[in-house]
Amino acid sequence: DQYGKTKKAEYKKEAKRRHALITNWTKQGNPNCAHWQPLLDAEMLSITGHKKASSNHNNNQWTAEAQEKYHQAIRLALQGGFQQDAALFYERWAVHLMKTPIRPNLTQAKSHLRKSLRL
Repeated sequence: DQYGKTKKAEYKKEAKRRHALITNWTKQGNPNCAHWQPLLDAEMLSITGHKKASSNHNNNQWTAEAQEKYHQAIRLALQGGFQQDAALFYERWAVHLMKTPIRPNLTQAKSHLRKSLRL
């Protein structure tokens, strides 16, 4: 319906705005948000990649790129002492893996969910 499309467009616009804001803070050297940059990159890759993979059945490139970003975000969060953020990032990575249109990796998704619970 039209209302749903409008809301979705609004959310996407706001997500892009916040992504730009955190990118700017990261470039300015803010240590409290450096780990969020790769997470937001991964989330954007995940959102756009899922659409592309559904249409052309090629998910290797964007999946590998998104997974590297999730890994980087978790590593930076743990190095910075942000365990609660790392736990959240593991959850987001698991969701990404479960929603992959071609061959979802449920085993790895479960592993990431377990890791998030241990943090």
